[in-house]
Amino acid sequence: MGIQNLRINEEKIKNLAKRRALLQCSRESLTGYATIDKPWLKYYSEEEISSQLEPKTAYEYLYEKNKDHLDEKKINYYGNKISYKFLFDEIEKYRIAFINLGIKAGDVVSFTTITTPELIFSMYALNRIGAISNMIDPRTQGKGLRQYLNETKSKYLFSLGLFNEETKEGIKDTQIEKVFVINPTNYAPKVINLVATLAGKLQKANRGIYTDKIRPFNEFYDLAKKPLKEDVKDKEYEPDYPVAITHTGGTTGFPKGVLHTNDNFNHISHQFENSGIKLTRDDVFLNVTVPFVAFGIINAMHHFLSVGSNSIIIADYKPPMTAKLVSKYNPTIMLGAPSYFEGILDVKKASRIKYLIAGAEATKISFENEMNKKIERLGGKKRFIKGYGLTEVSACATVASYNECNKVGSVGIPLVDTTVGIFNPDTYEEMKYGELGEVCISGPGMMTEYYNNPEETSKIIRTHRDGKQWVHSGDIGYIDEDGVLFITDRIKRIFTINGFKIYPSRLENLITLLPEVSKCSVIGVEDGPNYKMVMHIVPAIPISNNELDSLVHKTIAESDLPNYYEPSEIIYKEDLPINHAGKVDVIKLKEEYIKAQADKKTLTKKRIKK
Repeated sequence: MGIQNLRINEEKIKNLAKRRALLQCSRESLTGYATIDKPWLKYYSEEEISSQLEPKTAYEYLYEKNKDHLDEKKINYYGNKISYKFLFDEIEKYRIAFINLGIKAGDVVSFTTITTPELIFSMYALNRIGAISNMIDPRTQGKGLRQYLNETKSKYLFSLGLFNEETKEGIKDTQIEKVFVINPTNYAPKVINLVATLAGKLQKANRGIYTDKIRPFNEFYDLAKKPLKEDVKDKEYEPDYPVAITHTGGTTGFPKGVLHTNDNFNHISHQFENSGIKLTRDDVFLNVTVPFVAFGIINAMHHFLSVGSNSIIIADYKPPMTAKLVSKYNPTIMLGAPSYFEGILDVKKASRIKYLIAGAEATKISFENEMNKKIERLGGKKRFIKGYGLTEVSACATVASYNECNKVGSVGIPLVDTTVGIFNPDTYEEMKYGELGEVCISGPGMMTEYYNNPEETSKIIRTHRDGKQWVHSGDIGYIDEDGVLFITDRIKRIFTINGFKIYPSRLENLITLLPEVSKCSVIGVEDGPNYKMVMHIVPAIPISNNELDSLVHKTIAESDLPNYYEPSEIIYKEDLPINHAGKVDVIKLKEEYIKAQADKKTLTKKRIKK
């Protein structure tokens, strides 16, 4: 048993004692520090806290949980229902194909694709060999793709059909020997009109792209029919051994590769099982997530396949599709960014909804209240669930899985084996309940490192005085006496006006409470030695800019916000840009604003010359 697992078992014994003390004592007995008291433990049962996880690879974890259910068809890919027997058989074929391709333990194979059966089979096949799956956003520009491929020394890239020029550009000056082009209709029924139409487009788009280096996917698949080049045994479990690489959002510089291990995959799934989100093999999960973020491959893919729920994969998902998909499939559970759930408000009937779980970015209080009312009307018993995490902790650290700890505006409590604390970002001193500081996370979901980047790793994973390693999130928040976490802002989004700190989310939360406002995002733009505050608003109803201007200024004036929270400028938009993780793209908003200002200056100069 690894050192990490021994520490977790010791921690469980302490946590059981803390839970008993919490249930017997009053709040006056608390020390005032969340990492010592762990007040969130009172929400968990003794069984949940004491539950043990045997060390396994991600593949072994998936197989052991489902080896007695081989005939159950649990993956629904556009109407093609895939059983566990077929899943494991295909994983074995892919394993043979990868070995015949020359893949060995420690190699990195890259993917630029959406969620398809090929990706699922590939990731687990590579895990059996001990190779690593490098998940890359298919929309990545050529230069970025080249950097991802070079930093991992990938020799093989599996790319989505509709092969584009950016991919061709990205493989130049790399070690890539072959690119296999995936047709996302390979495992879909040909009778479906939508898929058939897409297949026609793919055939037309891919005509003429193939070269000695760029090959159709079936050439890879055919390698499984050949005798094994060598007898390669499955990679045995090792502590901290990597399964996959996902990439950070790139809010500061170029995105970094995050190594996720077998322990990360399995512990996140195990902690979810031992939370208030109790899934059965009858549950229906509407999987609309992407696989190139940690949330997509660990929470959405690995967890739901492991627990045996029915996974409906919607590879071409867009948020406006939500209402139609929910009405069609009547799922019991759905995960995603808050924007994914807006369509739920238009659903008239969804009799089986049990869990709607939002992550990726903050849920506006006004939207949360709307969702809670809608869930109640639909007959749901669980309030709208919010979660919190980051790529570096395998996407999830807290979740409001019990109604008792699902406070409006919060992101719930730490997962059962995870510790969250609020610290002074400069001194690492822990803050008391209700005090603002940086959110830090310690637990089995923590990444081992940024891939081949020890300098950046040391900036985010730091050892505190308690001897524990903590991931510094870069988020500002506080924990209340019940152990519930509230996120107030990103450190990097905070800016200063005349010496006063501005927390954008405070203003955004206030303005989105207005029924006339659908969305709001506030940015700070450098203005000489100072900053100016620019507010972007998406109106919810037809209303003139002047009317909404007056309403916004009146609302701010009547609130408890200081007078320096008045925006310098309000810009009205049809919608806000969203990045690949489903978050409002504040970087793009800022770039658009700066460009618009520069264009105005250029136009003014031209007029003066005339």
